[in-house]
Amino acid sequence: MRSTLLASAFVFVAWLFAANPEAHAQGTGTSGEVRGTVTDPAGGTAPKATVEIEDAEKGIRRTAITGSDGAFQATGLPPSTYSVTCDSPAFKRKLTET
Repeated sequence: MRSTLLASAFVFVAWLFAANPEAHAQGTGTSGEVRGTVTDPAGGTAPKATVEIEDAEKGIRRTAITGSDGAFQATGLPPSTYSVTCDSPAFKRKLTET
């Protein structure tokens, strides 16, 4: 049972950011945003998931909570490389560099 859950979590994690074109960073000038949608492998949304956007080198950290549609957004971020971590009671923790 545990290996099935871990395999399912891995598939979800790989699919979450790799196959989801809406999870991206963008910006022009001196600030930008990170936004996306957290979904499960079946395409259902993940409401109330916690998304952390962090640049540890610069000490920048933002936290967003997904809405009922699974969407999140963090604005006013300076250009950089950010780690994006998603936590949901239903899923394992996922880390992505963006």
